[in-house]
Amino acid sequence: MKIECKNCTKKYPSYSEEIYDHFMLNHLGTRNDQVGSKLSFYCRKCAGIICTECLRIPDEILNDLSKLEYQELQCPVCDSKILSVRMDCVSADEAVNYLYRFWENDSPADTVRSVIIQPNNISNIRFNIKGFLLPDEGVSYNVIHKGKEYVLFYFRNQVPYSVFNDGKENIRLMADQFLRKDDFTITADNNRFCVMNKSKEEIFVENSGRVSLKKTEFCIDADAETIPLNIGVPRKEIFERMLKKLSDLKIWDFMLINEDITKNKKEIHIAGSTDLIYYHIVELYFKKVSYSNIIGYFHHPSFRLADPVLEYQFRDFSGIEDEEQTIFEIITDNGGFNENRYFISAKHLFIEYKKSNI
Repeated sequence: MKIECKNCTKKYPSYSEEIYDHFMLNHLGTRNDQVGSKLSFYCRKCAGIICTECLRIPDEILNDLSKLEYQELQCPVCDSKILSVRMDCVSADEAVNYLYRFWENDSPADTVRSVIIQPNNISNIRFNIKGFLLPDEGVSYNVIHKGKEYVLFYFRNQVPYSVFNDGKENIRLMADQFLRKDDFTITADNNRFCVMNKSKEEIFVENSGRVSLKKTEFCIDADAETIPLNIGVPRKEIFERMLKKLSDLKIWDFMLINEDITKNKKEIHIAGSTDLIYYHIVELYFKKVSYSNIIGYFHHPSFRLADPVLEYQFRDFSGIEDEEQTIFEIITDNGGFNENRYFISAKHLFIEYKKSNI
């Protein structure tokens, strides 16, 4: 069987590598690894797939693929809205196979993932979508705490948002909002949600399949304030530039160092390299640390400052009120199966590049 673009009518065999080249784009990761998302594009009215060349996606959108699936792309054949087919954590070969199955009306099931969040702990859970979501479809997650069951729904058409059901009502939760229930808090953005457990009991989370938008027709707004953007703080702007430079180098292995020295000094030292056994490319020095849950070794991280809503959630969780403490966020295995999110709260950060190894 051949897969055909509805506009240019070019056809490609289902086993051909050209299918990926002509019909797909990837956000995060590379063509062949299982990191990030692979995207292809479907027109419901034409009942077919449109190749990326025919869509003529503007360069400014191609440069930020995280927003691509929410763009108003039009079908070049009928001018109706194009829908994205998103596949998470799959290689190019797997993505082509899923696309073929989708073409045959055999959409793959989403991966089931269960997470136990220990007391006084933080967990980051990525929305994992392997196939095609209709405009009135979403995914749901059961959240069980102290014997009570809650449900988090996630929808991404037309604008991504979440809905939290506490057993009584549906509460709309936008990406810039923060919600507190019992002894835990929750925030959700376009790709993941974060649960911070302040209680003395575990929280159990499991994705529970797809759901119709009708299930959340009647929503109330979250009873938490919308967190304003914290723009123009000079110290934060400096840190953001430092962390962007570091992340752009795409150094993949990092580990804690000098732990015997830093243990009682409220400091954290981290070394990064492409081969930690033989050399360091960069070393990070966090000073006057008041909180950290970073692990001893991690890979493929993204370093950044916590965004305003996540910072608000973290400060509520940790009790840190000192505004001179900056909240640093480290996302490890970014876009992969084992993606996780860690925090360091510190007053100072120094980054030293080992010039001979850059």
